[in-house]
Amino acid sequence: MIRHGDTFVRTPKVEGQRSEVLHYRPEKDDVVVYAPDLDEIRIHAGTKGEKDLYRAKFGFFLFGQEDYFSEFKTYTLEPLRLGKDCLDPKGADGIREIILREVEMAWDGQFNDGLVRKSDDVFASAAAYSRPFNPIQEKARLKRAAFDVYFGDSDKPRKVQIRPPNILKLGRHCDARLVHRWLSKQGFRTTSQAQD
Repeated sequence: MIRHGDTFVRTPKVEGQRSEVLHYRPEKDDVVVYAPDLDEIRIHAGTKGEKDLYRAKFGFFLFGQEDYFSEFKTYTLEPLRLGKDCLDPKGADGIREIILREVEMAWDGQFNDGLVRKSDDVFASAAAYSRPFNPIQEKARLKRAAFDVYFGDSDKPRKVQIRPPNILKLGRHCDARLVHRWLSKQGFRTTSQAQD
């Protein structure tokens, strides 16, 4: 946990019958987590500059190299092209079921076309048509995917969202270990050392 002053704030306040302006720097907490089993850090900070600073300084003070935690692409959505089998939670004990709820696709070109496919179950919906189709467009760039993940300890799903190259959003941060295990097993997680 890194506590520091945030951006200077100016706000009006009322004192009796007078209006005054209060100037102060609010307190801010950033978080850096080192996972020794993965040899990577996870950084939660407000700006890219802060993330780069933490990445360099933690690499230097922990391992003597500012570039120890290089910034690589951490996540990919390419396994979605293989179909529903990529959602199999087998091997990630503690996860019962995973459902693709939303996928965002884009195409490079003159018009920068994009498509968001949303459904209670994207793969099941595409399979239910009289002429089943692959909901993941072959030539599209996969920009984002949202999943409902059913954990063994709950009847309600928790949301997981991936936005390559480095963004993973979890409904509960304590689910990270199980989700990472599944992502690695199915190829959504690439080899890297730093993750934001």
